[in-house]
Amino acid sequence: MNHFEEIRNFPEHIKIKNLASDEGTCTIWGEEVTVTIESDDEKKALPEETLSFLEKYLAWIDHRRQDALQCLFDDGILELAEDWASSAEPYYGENEDDDDDEDDDKEPECYIMEDGQKVFLPVTEQDFSKSLHLTNITFNCSDEEEDFLTELWCDCLPDYFACHSILIYLNPDGSFENGSLQG
Repeated sequence: MNHFEEIRNFPEHIKIKNLASDEGTCTIWGEEVTVTIESDDEKKALPEETLSFLEKYLAWIDHRRQDALQCLFDDGILELAEDWASSAEPYYGENEDDDDDEDDDKEPECYIMEDGQKVFLPVTEQDFSKSLHLTNITFNCSDEEEDFLTELWCDCLPDYFACHSILIYLNPDGSFENGSLQG
């Protein structure tokens, strides 16, 4: 069974609410996110069959959060988060204002990100998993299944990447692919 057959036979669906033109909302991965639907013919109304398929696809994605995270972990996202975090403002703890020369050799306790959040190193898979929030899902619908591409747009809190989003592609074969930082 190919990826799209699996989705068509998926027993659950997630309703796209407030669908107007090419945009709506849904709750996925425990969050309210924007759903954008781009198609070859934007002037035509979205067929009910396509909408039903996309709502099953959303439920399928909802059950695959760990797969999306794993693709990021396998591609080095934790190391990248640590690199970005370690370039932020270091925090040495409560005695930060001491003029002691020994502080020059002292390791920072953590780093203060642009959003004011503290980040402790190393960034663990659990820390990163808790920080990742899905903000938008874009379906690039095509008449040809092999050209169907889905984009998952994510942000982190704390903001490891200084207002950059993480793009995860969901390929037509059902695999997740790190689309890197965008912004």
